[in-house]
Amino acid sequence: MQRLTRFAQETTHDRVLQLSVALVVAALWFALALDDARFLLLLAAAGVAIRRFRQLERDFVPDDDDLL
Repeated sequence: MQRLTRFAQETTHDRVLQLSVALVVAALWFALALDDARFLLLLAAAGVAIRRFRQLERDFVPDDDDLL
């Protein structure tokens, strides 16, 4: 349980992850609100967010965790 709590804290305090998620949300909002597909170029931030989340997951959750 402590590992899960620490992982949750790290993901909420990670600035790269926060910025990437904010860019994804902004890109989708601008693309829908302004009907302009150029804002979808910011969706590359989704790749950064996913990569960063997986990196944090590998760092804080061991492979042999048998909590399930």
